[in-house]
Amino acid sequence: MRCIAILRGLPPDRAVPVVDQLTQAGFTEIEVPLNRTDARQTLERLAAVPRRAYRLGAGTVRTSSDLQFCQALGLDFCLSPHWDPALNGHHQFWIPGVLTPSELFSAERAGYEWVKLFPAEIERYRALKAVCHSHTRFIAVGGVSLANLDNWIAAGIDGVGIGSALFNPDDNEATWRGKTQSWSSALGLI
Repeated sequence: MRCIAILRGLPPDRAVPVVDQLTQAGFTEIEVPLNRTDARQTLERLAAVPRRAYRLGAGTVRTSSDLQFCQALGLDFCLSPHWDPALNGHHQFWIPGVLTPSELFSAERAGYEWVKLFPAEIERYRALKAVCHSHTRFIAVGGVSLANLDNWIAAGIDGVGIGSALFNPDDNEATWRGKTQSWSSALGLI
């Protein structure tokens, strides 16, 4: 199962040590959402790491200029909270967000294999899964927790994005390390 660590609000000066801890715990995909102060500087710092052991992406990509920034930086992927035809055409790079059958069908018609279910609810996932193409794969974001992870796995989700349940910039070091280890164990990453 695909697992993306979402680091909303990660300050640039903490970027490398936090991501090092995550990769040591087995995380291989890191997302920094663009809708927080210093997000672009954080991504620039992480993108400059030579021979990084993780795939780096941006979240909350809402505009063409956001997408161009991600491409220019050489990021591996980017996700949006919505479907936007203006961002279409980047099939191996952009993962559009869907919430309704109309958005899902638009993404499928455009050829996207991966879609982001946001906000994630298991019943909504089941409903969309019942009407989608067999090749469509879902990443659940916004609502995945340690308490419901087993339910998502049992429902057959293809991937999860874990945000505040994993990382909060206000957490102290002990809390942050505890969350990282709990998620790593629950996901079987190590």
